Amino acid sequence: MCRSCHVSGNGGSGVYALEGGSVSLESSSVTANRQHGVIAQLGGSVMLRSAEVSGNAQTGLLVRHQGSRIGIEQSKVGDNAIGVAAMDGGVVGKGSGCDVTGNKEAQQLTRTAGRILEQTTQPAVLSRPARS
Repeated sequence: MCRSCHVSGNGGSGVYALEGGSVSLESSSVTANRQHGVIAQLGGSVMLRSAEVSGNAQTGLLVRHQGSRIGIEQSKVGDNAIGVAAMDGGVVGKGSGCDVTGNKEAQQLTRTAGRILEQTTQPAVLSRPARS
Protein backbone atom coordinates (compact mmCIF):
# COMPACT_ATOMS: atom_id res chain seq x y z
CA MET A 1 0.00 0.00 0.00
CA CYS A 2 1.35 3.37 -0.99
CA ARG A 3 -0.39 6.36 0.64
CA SER A 4 0.26 9.96 -0.32
CA CYS A 5 2.83 8.97 -2.95
CA HIS A 6 3.74 11.13 -5.92
CA VAL A 7 5.12 9.30 -8.98
CA SER A 8 6.12 11.82 -11.64
CA GLY A 9 8.46 12.60 -14.50
CA ASN A 10 9.70 9.09 -15.33
CA GLY A 11 11.29 8.51 -18.73
CA GLY A 12 8.98 5.51 -19.21
CA SER A 13 5.79 4.69 -17.33
CA GLY A 14 5.04 5.54 -13.71
CA VAL A 15 3.64 2.43 -11.96
CA TYR A 16 3.81 -1.20 -13.13
CA ALA A 17 2.15 -4.36 -11.82
CA LEU A 18 3.41 -7.42 -13.70
CA GLU A 19 3.22 -11.21 -13.57
CA GLY A 20 0.87 -11.55 -10.61
CA GLY A 21 2.23 -8.57 -8.71
CA SER A 22 -0.13 -6.07 -7.11
CA VAL A 23 0.04 -2.38 -6.27
CA SER A 24 -2.37 -0.33 -4.19
CA LEU A 25 -2.29 3.48 -4.30
CA GLU A 26 -4.33 5.69 -2.00
CA SER A 27 -4.43 9.50 -1.91
CA SER A 28 -1.59 9.47 -4.44
CA SER A 29 -0.77 10.91 -7.85
CA VAL A 30 0.85 9.53 -10.99
CA THR A 31 1.66 12.43 -13.30
CA ALA A 32 3.80 13.67 -16.19
CA ASN A 33 5.41 10.36 -17.20
CA ARG A 34 6.74 10.02 -20.75
CA GLN A 35 4.70 6.88 -21.45
CA HIS A 36 1.78 5.51 -19.40
CA GLY A 37 0.74 6.45 -15.90
CA VAL A 38 -0.27 3.03 -14.52
CA ILE A 39 0.09 -0.38 -16.20
CA ALA A 40 -1.21 -3.80 -15.11
CA GLN A 41 -0.25 -6.65 -17.43
CA LEU A 42 0.61 -10.35 -17.49
CA GLY A 43 -1.69 -11.01 -14.51
CA GLY A 44 -0.80 -7.90 -12.49
CA SER A 45 -3.35 -5.87 -10.51
CA VAL A 46 -3.59 -2.27 -9.37
CA MET A 47 -6.11 -0.61 -7.04
CA LEU A 48 -6.38 3.18 -6.91
CA ARG A 49 -8.43 5.08 -4.31
CA SER A 50 -8.60 8.86 -4.10
CA ALA A 51 -5.85 9.13 -6.70
CA GLU A 52 -5.02 11.40 -9.61
CA VAL A 53 -3.53 10.08 -12.87
CA SER A 54 -2.84 12.99 -15.20
CA GLY A 55 -0.51 14.54 -17.71
CA ASN A 56 0.99 11.25 -18.93
CA ALA A 57 2.09 11.26 -22.57
CA GLN A 58 0.25 8.04 -23.49
CA THR A 59 -2.44 6.25 -21.47
CA GLY A 60 -3.38 7.14 -17.90
CA LEU A 61 -4.48 3.60 -16.95
CA LEU A 62 -3.56 0.66 -19.18
CA VAL A 63 -4.51 -2.95 -18.49
CA ARG A 64 -3.40 -5.77 -20.80
CA HIS A 65 -3.74 -9.54 -20.86
CA GLN A 66 -6.21 -11.99 -19.38
CA GLY A 67 -6.09 -12.01 -15.57
CA SER A 68 -4.81 -8.42 -15.34
CA ARG A 69 -7.01 -5.83 -13.67
CA ILE A 70 -7.20 -2.27 -12.45
CA GLY A 71 -9.77 -1.07 -9.92
CA ILE A 72 -10.40 2.63 -9.42
CA GLU A 73 -12.57 4.51 -6.91
CA GLN A 74 -12.96 8.19 -6.04
CA SER A 75 -10.21 9.14 -8.50
CA LYS A 76 -9.53 11.43 -11.45
CA VAL A 77 -7.94 10.41 -14.75
CA GLY A 78 -7.43 13.40 -17.05
CA ASP A 79 -5.07 15.27 -19.36
CA ASN A 80 -3.46 12.07 -20.71
CA ALA A 81 -3.48 11.11 -24.39
CA ILE A 82 -5.98 8.31 -23.56
CA GLY A 83 -7.68 8.07 -20.17
CA VAL A 84 -8.36 4.35 -19.61
CA ALA A 85 -7.52 1.46 -21.96
CA ALA A 86 -8.32 -2.24 -21.53
CA MET A 87 -6.81 -4.68 -24.04
CA ASP A 88 -6.20 -8.38 -24.66
CA GLY A 89 -8.62 -9.57 -21.97
CA GLY A 90 -7.63 -7.08 -19.24
CA VAL A 91 -10.37 -5.58 -17.04
CA VAL A 92 -10.85 -2.15 -15.47
CA GLY A 93 -13.49 -1.81 -12.74
CA LYS A 94 -14.60 1.76 -12.12
CA GLY A 95 -16.29 2.25 -8.75
CA SER A 96 -18.04 5.33 -7.42
CA GLY A 97 -16.65 8.80 -7.76
CA CYS A 98 -14.47 8.26 -10.84
CA ASP A 99 -13.87 11.20 -13.15
CA VAL A 100 -12.36 10.22 -16.51
CA THR A 101 -12.51 13.45 -18.52
CA GLY A 102 -10.29 15.88 -20.37
CA ASN A 103 -8.06 13.31 -22.04
CA LYS A 104 -6.84 14.36 -25.47
CA GLU A 105 -7.53 11.42 -27.85
CA ALA A 106 -10.09 9.28 -25.99
CA GLN A 107 -11.59 8.96 -22.52
CA GLN A 108 -11.87 5.16 -22.72
CA LEU A 109 -10.66 2.54 -25.20
CA THR A 110 -11.21 -1.23 -25.36
CA ARG A 111 -9.63 -3.67 -27.79
CA THR A 112 -9.33 -7.44 -28.22
CA ALA A 113 -11.65 -8.56 -25.41
CA GLY A 114 -10.64 -5.85 -22.94
CA ARG A 115 -13.45 -4.66 -20.65
CA ILE A 116 -14.22 -1.50 -18.71
CA LEU A 117 -16.92 -2.06 -16.09
CA GLU A 118 -18.74 1.12 -15.01
CA GLN A 119 -19.87 1.77 -11.43
CA THR A 120 -18.95 -1.72 -10.34
CA THR A 121 -19.11 -2.93 -6.78
CA GLN A 122 -17.78 -6.38 -7.62
CA PRO A 123 -14.99 -7.07 -5.10
CA ALA A 124 -13.31 -9.46 -7.54
CA VAL A 125 -12.76 -6.56 -9.92
CA LEU A 126 -11.91 -3.86 -7.41
CA SER A 127 -9.51 -5.87 -5.33
CA ARG A 128 -6.52 -8.09 -5.83
CA PRO A 129 -7.37 -11.28 -7.71
CA ALA A 130 -7.37 -14.55 -5.79
CA ARG A 131 -4.27 -16.67 -6.27
CA SER A 132 -4.62 -20.34 -7.08
